[in-house]
Amino acid sequence: MTKRLDGPSDAAKMRVMRRDRYTCAYCGAEGKDVELQIDHIVPVAKGGSHHISNLVTACMACNQSKGASLDYQPANSRKGIDDMNGNGFSGLFVHTLKNGRIHNQGQIIRKDGELYAVQLFSFFDGSPTNVRLVTSDFLVNECRLYATQEQWIRAHLKEMEQDGTLSGGVEANLEMIIGQKQKEEN
Repeated sequence: MTKRLDGPSDAAKMRVMRRDRYTCAYCGAEGKDVELQIDHIVPVAKGGSHHISNLVTACMACNQSKGASLDYQPANSRKGIDDMNGNGFSGLFVHTLKNGRIHNQGQIIRKDGELYAVQLFSFFDGSPTNVRLVTSDFLVNECRLYATQEQWIRAHLKEMEQDGTLSGGVEANLEMIIGQKQKEEN
């Protein structure tokens, strides 16, 4: 008799938590501060799979609040997971990694056949640079994915803080950047 799999394997859960740097994809809470769980982006109840491309790290509060919703947005986020019906990763923000460090930053703009188009952005001024086509395996294994722009920016600022290249602290810089973006949008 074969054992029925009720969820992702323990190995898959660990890969997802490592990929997401033990940080909630919805609110940015770190594992040292909260209990982390694995969440299905598209819930199993709505046809989602247990594949790691459909899994993210979530704190218990966000995971329980989300339930089987496809459009969950935590109170402190500005944008939830975009366009998950049929487009996989479309709308998510991404950092490509090189030697475990942020190498490029971008946003997944569309699915093109079996590939995803990632709009890359300049670290200098945030302007769009080129579009790179990548596989879902690349996104899962060589990138960090974020549901919100705020979490994407926070992750980069945290890495800069760890490197000693950030002055003023993560939250102060995040508030300044978000404030600038809101002014530009108005």
